[in-house]
Amino acid sequence: MEKKVKELMAEVLGIDPAAVGDSTAFETVKGWDSLRHIELVSRIEDGFGVRFEVEEIIGMVSYPKILAILRARGVRDGG
Repeated sequence: MEKKVKELMAEVLGIDPAAVGDSTAFETVKGWDSLRHIELVSRIEDGFGVRFEVEEIIGMVSYPKILAILRARGVRDGG
């Protein structure tokens, strides 16, 4: 799961997957604006077969928080 999230974030945000880590956040990535945020959420939903609530979408502001929300939704590292 973590690798897939890194790949999706890298594709949408235009960064190297190796650069995605615990410090990757809305306020630290220059290209992560509101439009890219919606694209990222959509790609994650499609990639993992889940649909997020508004509160979850608003909270998906960093790599660690995205992982936590996915895990709370039952997505596991093998998924």
